[in-house]
Amino acid sequence: MSNESDILLQIKDLKISFHVFGAGLIPVVHGVDLTIHRGEMVGLVGESGSGKSVTAMSIMRLLEEPTAVLSGEILYYGEKSGQAVDIMKLRQGSKSLRALRGNDIAMIFQEPMRALSPVFTVGHQVAEAVRLHRNVTKKEARQISIDMLGTVGIPDPERRFREHPHELSGGQRQRVMIAIALVCQPQLLIADEPTTALDVTIQAQILELMNDLQKKLNLAIMLITHDLGIVAQTCSRVNVMYMGKIVESAGVEPLFATPKHPYTHGLLQSVPVPGRGHRQKLFAIKGTVPEPLDIPPGCAFGPRCELFQTGMCDSDKPVPITPVADGHWARCYRAEEV
Repeated sequence: MSNESDILLQIKDLKISFHVFGAGLIPVVHGVDLTIHRGEMVGLVGESGSGKSVTAMSIMRLLEEPTAVLSGEILYYGEKSGQAVDIMKLRQGSKSLRALRGNDIAMIFQEPMRALSPVFTVGHQVAEAVRLHRNVTKKEARQISIDMLGTVGIPDPERRFREHPHELSGGQRQRVMIAIALVCQPQLLIADEPTTALDVTIQAQILELMNDLQKKLNLAIMLITHDLGIVAQTCSRVNVMYMGKIVESAGVEPLFATPKHPYTHGLLQSVPVPGRGHRQKLFAIKGTVPEPLDIPPGCAFGPRCELFQTGMCDSDKPVPITPVADGHWARCYRAEEV
């Protein structure tokens, strides 16, 4: 078990709201607490609309403010000073925040074709990250970039350095995104659905690459995904998110063996199982994720829950956090019954 001195990033009571024309201030993240230790891979899972990507973007302060209203603490513990930097207190556009992005904390975005500029070569975009954060010449930045393209498994990196994103395959573009994120050797990598829209073979290659780089660089990774199979293969801890809250947190093995939140249980039941008869229907959680303007009272998952109990689960009181075991808790009124 990691101790407090190993903490790299700590999110405390993060709340995010957006100003929406005609509707006012709409809350989308409701008091998230999350801890990432040095060198570990942490999963953040949940359906679309749960608040995963918004939470990740808040760490990098990429949400447009003041349209987005943020509160809470995001504490980053750098190795050099040993002191915590509250990212929430850094001014937008400040030198301190620009130095943090890309250099200490980097992010792989969900769709590489949208994240990469179509008008600049691959090499220009990788080298730009190097020259922004490291005091090197243009020639040195070029060589560092080519070396990194080779490290992430792109064949003939010198030729690819001169090509544009549209000349690369989907898997190669994703590797370029990883190269840009890692070229300055950050301590934390945020990977937002890094295998979306890739075929199964390329998915496996990207995940293997991330695992190898994590061990080689002692890199902490926050992996955002809806694929529990990926979490089982790669992560040591997992946080399950629903409607802007972490509803369960545990090590991967305890979570898969003994899920204690009905939502987690439903997600695991929805995973296809080898050997299941072709006539047997896949399990599906009933209902849909509610709109942020229409969150039910009490437990947000209540209307979709098989264990819903009137008078308890729709109470106005905050949903209690139930400790299950060391490092394992669930935000549920009936966690012991799951």
